[in-house]
Amino acid sequence: MGKVVEKRARYASLALALLLAPFSGGQQVEAAPIPAQIVTAKKVFISNGGVDGAALAAFKRAGDSNEPYNRFYAAMKSWGRYELVASPADADLVFEIRFTAPIADFGKTTIYEPQLGLSIFETKTHFHCGRSQSLCKVRFEK
Repeated sequence: MGKVVEKRARYASLALALLLAPFSGGQQVEAAPIPAQIVTAKKVFISNGGVDGAALAAFKRAGDSNEPYNRFYAAMKSWGRYELVASPADADLVFEIRFTAPIADFGKTTIYEPQLGLSIFETKTHFHCGRSQSLCKVRFEK
């Protein structure tokens, strides 16, 4: 097994142990609150945090280097929860998206693991309300 895979397995085991620890005693875990700014916001500016080099090359080959931003923007618009504005000065929150494709080593096989990252900032105080990074399925084809 490669060093990266071993390290990930250790981190996954630790994360699983931390997640399951509260359940071992039969205790209920209360849900963490969502920051009030996310709940009360009406207007959002979507910032394109860009893509890394590997992801950029793949999107250029597919024909659209702005595809992650365009898809996220379209999904947010169709959801209708927030009014999308053209300037951060007009927004309550800024949603910054970025797309990366880090290399993962699986022994004899090396692959890219596409990831979409989202950071949420409150515009008045520049408070960082949250961050999410998730693996995602992406097809680089035209």
